[in-house]
Amino acid sequence: MPAEERTFPYAKYDHSKLHGKIIEKFGSIDRFADVFGVSGNAVRNLLKGRTDWSRRNIDRACELLDVNNPYEVHLLFFSLKSSQ
Repeated sequence: MPAEERTFPYAKYDHSKLHGKIIEKFGSIDRFADVFGVSGNAVRNLLKGRTDWSRRNIDRACELLDVNNPYEVHLLFFSLKSSQ
């Protein structure tokens, strides 16, 4: 199968706003990861969709990022990537 036809099931959600929020609040992925209690690579895999966010991890990330609005939670964690 040609590379342009391959789709990856983990590329479903767009976490770019979440990435921006992490940088805004913590300055870097690695600083967020330290407080979150995982490696920087683990957070990068979550942001790239290679690893699924568990409910517990979403709750913890929202706590650390001071996110308590359900709309913002949806925007950060469940925005679909555009098909373009």
